[in-house]
Amino acid sequence: MNDIVSYVYSITCLLGGLIGFIKAGSYTSLLFGSGLGIVLFYGAICVNSNPKDYMLLISVSFLMFVVMFYRYLISRKFMPAGFICLFSAGVLLKYGARFVQDGRLN
Repeated sequence: MNDIVSYVYSITCLLGGLIGFIKAGSYTSLLFGSGLGIVLFYGAICVNSNPKDYMLLISVSFLMFVVMFYRYLISRKFMPAGFICLFSAGVLLKYGARFVQDGRLN
């Protein structure tokens, strides 16, 4: 079973880092957006090979949510901070629900 959401999320973060570098010359966007996009792509591969291997996606999505929520509060701009914040929240809900279903809270 392919989990398309995790691939789309990882590619969105990767492209966002590249676009941030191209448009604004931001090495921070290049490093963190592209770097975390690559890590998320690896997490997507892991989830697709083993559906219970989602902790990397949860961890990185939480990090992206916190950072982008903070950036959204400062800038009040939906793109890119608000969009990635919402996308990260959706991924967190998806895999968080799976985490609870698997009974890993006990």
